[in-house]
Amino acid sequence: MLTADQIANGTNGDYGMLVMPVYMEGTGILYNTRILEEAGWDHTPQTRDELLQYCKDLDAKGIQPFMLPWAEVYLNLFNNVGNYWLLNKPDGGKETLAKLMAGEDVDLANDPEMTELLDTYEQILIPYAQEGAVSADKWTCRNAFFAEECAMLVGEGSYETPNIQNANPALLDYVKQDILPVSNDAAKNKMAIATISASVTKNDDPNKVACAKDFLSYIVSSDAARIWHQETMGSPTSIQGLEVSEALPSIAKDVIDMCAAGRGVENIFVYMPSSIYTDMQENWAKYVAGAQTREQFLERYQQIFKDYSEGIYG
Repeated sequence: MLTADQIANGTNGDYGMLVMPVYMEGTGILYNTRILEEAGWDHTPQTRDELLQYCKDLDAKGIQPFMLPWAEVYLNLFNNVGNYWLLNKPDGGKETLAKLMAGEDVDLANDPEMTELLDTYEQILIPYAQEGAVSADKWTCRNAFFAEECAMLVGEGSYETPNIQNANPALLDYVKQDILPVSNDAAKNKMAIATISASVTKNDDPNKVACAKDFLSYIVSSDAARIWHQETMGSPTSIQGLEVSEALPSIAKDVIDMCAAGRGVENIFVYMPSSIYTDMQENWAKYVAGAQTREQFLERYQQIFKDYSEGIYG
């Protein structure tokens, strides 16, 4: 998936680049299971129809289903949620993204996974969004969830452990990380996984390179780092040989369980060309605000990639 320029930038001559995975993050929906049980549910929604019914049940009890930070067009709309149609494809979306970047028409209007994602927006996320969602920032929404003023937090994940610990430690006993079920085929729904990595690049001073490699090794594989990543930050470490802490927070365990079940997929956002970010964010923002129709959104989505393939973005 890397372009020739990206490969050249990442290989720095004879030395090359040492890249090491440090830890993983999973994103989807964070559930307050205490509220879930109070609403009469004994499991988290696993299909779009179940998620819709859960929202109806919450609404009937006067409980806000979720707080959506749609002012965060980069983080929430474009990155954490907007790529779910690609993640749910058998190959995680790599073939489709490659076609888009090459300027091919992939018939988005009839793409089954894109249809499922936009149905989720139009049937659930937009109708049950809080008033003013398009101008809400991430911390307003996160803090509302931490204060148990809403039942779910969409497009957030296991990295919220230290924030929950600071705001409402009791919530850690009944918070659950799960998928965002955009499909009514439960087996299709996946959890977006981001592998956070660090790298050492070439430097003319070999001592600096050696020190950087030693430090990278320490933050990736030392026991002290393992405990800090897992217990303090709530993030599963990427190196499988590291011992899993007995004090690993529950939502980090949820991510591990999803990956073990084959339901974790690397977020394809990392392959998106950064030059299209601004226009793609604007496209998503207009769509959720009702400033353009589904058809207009899809037409613009395809056009952005076509323009990219023709060099308009540089």
